[in-house]
Amino acid sequence: MIGMLVIFWIVIVVGLFVGLPFANFAAPGSTLTTFLGTFNILFVLGIPLLMLALFISRVFLRSNFRPKWQFGLWAFWVINLLSLSMISMMTVKDFQHSNELGIMDETYDINSDTLLVEMERSPYTDSWFNFGDEILISDNQLVARSIRVSFKKSPSNRLEIIQENEARGGSITESERLAAAIDYTCQLEGNKLILPSHFTVKRGDKWRAQEVRIQVLVPEGMYVDRNDEGSRKIYDVEEDREYKFPWYRHASSHLWQMIWANGMIAPEYVADYKKEFNLHRWFSKIRLEGTSN
Repeated sequence: MIGMLVIFWIVIVVGLFVGLPFANFAAPGSTLTTFLGTFNILFVLGIPLLMLALFISRVFLRSNFRPKWQFGLWAFWVINLLSLSMISMMTVKDFQHSNELGIMDETYDINSDTLLVEMERSPYTDSWFNFGDEILISDNQLVARSIRVSFKKSPSNRLEIIQENEARGGSITESERLAAAIDYTCQLEGNKLILPSHFTVKRGDKWRAQEVRIQVLVPEGMYVDRNDEGSRKIYDVEEDREYKFPWYRHASSHLWQMIWANGMIAPEYVADYKKEFNLHRWFSKIRLEGTSN
């Protein structure tokens, strides 16, 4: 039992120090605050584990070891708990306001009936220090892959691309400043919309849930094709509910088409679904003839 507690303690220590680079971007204040919070967590979790180990040794191992410094240790635990609570409240306060900032809103006329949406391949794909699917640490900077792409009907019946940056902060002013500081630019080259795979938060700056939202307003009749990287970042599609539509984050093999009346459809997927549906309906009953051994 004591061995398991030791292993658990080692796992906590390793986990905290592995997550320390990200904590430098998320925690309020300076690096000193980050280190203080880290050590607060170590003592808040470690002291109860130590006291539990001493209790187990007395009950099950018949040990008579009763340290006189137990009261002082619990007092130190309370101090660390209070310090950790204050840092936690400061961190939450730094995320309390949200702001969206319009970056671009452009309309285009392209000489093609198909829009190709291509997201660049991330050079950080094989990084070890990933925190979820959208955040990683590399070269002393935070790499954010928080890109949200949506497709809707164009009210002007022209191709329109809208970019909005969003960030949180301790105040409206701070959240607006962080949103404006996001370095992310999409480009339309011919009929190809090129999207960067990420943006970065430099060392010394703070991560406050920054993200980029790209809205593609598609005119009637236009087809949309995507590469695999782009498909994974699709957040929403205004689809025609009268037809079956593929799961769009893993469906780059199907062309989409904007139908003005109700929204986007995937013509090939609809045709394949109808064939499969008719096949199942046609062979609703199967009779097997022959002898069995």
